[in-house]
Amino acid sequence: MATESKFGLFSDVFLVTNKNPDDKKFDRVDRILAEGEETEIILTLDVNTEIYPIESDDRYTFLLASSLALDDDHNMTDGGSSRMAWRKNISSAANGREEPPTLADAYDYVMYGKVYNFDDEDTKA
Repeated sequence: MATESKFGLFSDVFLVTNKNPDDKKFDRVDRILAEGEETEIILTLDVNTEIYPIESDDRYTFLLASSLALDDDHNMTDGGSSRMAWRKNISSAANGREEPPTLADAYDYVMYGKVYNFDDEDTKA
């Protein structure tokens, strides 16, 4: 269901409708086109399919979040100062300390980056 939650800015289940519509451009990355089940959103996403295979007609839950932190201290209210909230603390893991749970624990594939392009066009004209 398309929702805004405490941890995410947007969430929906997407159906992959096309894979590499403009031919494959990278060795380990495929570009997918997917349609939201609850929204009229068409999602174009580059996915490292070497580590997370995706095929046409697959369904995936997509969550857009500002942080992986489960507490409010690391959400966008800090102006971006907690940029490291998306990564595991490598020094803590190396010292044998247990990591606190994050939003990534609930998902199989997590990406970090910026939204490259966003088109807000009304197709009902």
